[in-house]
Amino acid sequence: MTAITIDASLCDNCNLCLAACRHGGLGLKDGQVVPMAAADCRECRTCEFICDRGAIDWSYEIMLAEVKKTD
Repeated sequence: MTAITIDASLCDNCNLCLAACRHGGLGLKDGQVVPMAAADCRECRTCEFICDRGAIDWSYEIMLAEVKKTD
């Protein structure tokens, strides 16, 4: 599972991330950049790399499958 977080205190509303996202993963809500839940995000992380202020952060949850021993 992937989660995008945007720190509004670091974001200067330059909107470069919006321009860089080709799949609509980000949008504007009340003048602030927000991740779009229903978007077709391809997890390219371009928005994170283009943000000079470090306002965009990606986190991943790694889940391991349980392996059952067989005799």
